[in-house]
Amino acid sequence: MEAALVGEIVVRSHRDEPPEELVSLWNRSVRHDPIDTRTFVRKVFLDANFRREGLLLALEKGRPVGFCLAITRHVALEHDPPDDPNGYITAFGVDPAHAGAGIGARMFEAAERYVASKGKARVLIAPYVPNYFVPGVDEKAYPGTGGFLVARGYGRAGGALAMDALLGERDPLAGLDEPEATLEARGVRVRPLTEGLIPALFEFLRAEAPADWCRHARQVLFEGAPAADVTLAVSGDRVVGYCQFEGAHFGPFGVSESERGKGIGTVLLARSLARMKARGEHCAWVVWTGEKAAPLYERLGFQRTRAFTLFAKELAL
Repeated sequence: MEAALVGEIVVRSHRDEPPEELVSLWNRSVRHDPIDTRTFVRKVFLDANFRREGLLLALEKGRPVGFCLAITRHVALEHDPPDDPNGYITAFGVDPAHAGAGIGARMFEAAERYVASKGKARVLIAPYVPNYFVPGVDEKAYPGTGGFLVARGYGRAGGALAMDALLGERDPLAGLDEPEATLEARGVRVRPLTEGLIPALFEFLRAEAPADWCRHARQVLFEGAPAADVTLAVSGDRVVGYCQFEGAHFGPFGVSESERGKGIGTVLLARSLARMKARGEHCAWVVWTGEKAAPLYERLGFQRTRAFTLFAKELAL
């Protein structure tokens, strides 16, 4: 996009600025959510939906002092409608030395024009899959950001929670015998994934799960994660529940809508946490869950560690 002047600051799209320079700016301005160059390249430059026009930079004498990353979907998620009506601003920040100079507002204007130019009617802040960084705005960590967005016409549109558990403090399997026996009496077995159950797993994901879960499960298994890191609830030849983990990151995690409220989620979660502990993980963390699921996590020792606000804005096309 063409350059715009803010005093001596130029706002324009990315050209050839190296990722190391952008990561340095990111870590100065988004200090509660630092990243490294490898993560930036993987989740930004290598994203199939990334276009340089959507990465807006504010430059002072050629040096980046602000950034705003806008994404519109060109490649549809698996089993999702191809025409996503949303555009996304997944990350943004201004060097603290330049805060209050109007740079953020100018970058947002350019980012919104980019989203509108792709025919998108709405902008969501942060929750773009597959390559989101956080699910929303942590208004406690970044005071003033919510006010900035509201002043620009964004409305609060829900919330999300991050939760963490210390695995060494309790036995995840304590008290699990009776719930497991009750499930087995109903014909539901909780067991690790085996190769023969992979087709049934993906049938479950396509029918019951958000669109990105298929991609995520396939990617993790392609990259060599042990099948046993995925835990299933199986009824007959059907998968009715699923969870997995990568290192200390727990999730995704879900149960068929018709089977919820029957104790399957508790057993799935406990079995998966036990597997994590046996693998030597000392903690488990979930970056994105909601108020409805939080009590289940809390029963297994998770604590709420961050709260995020989702923001959305309708664009005038």
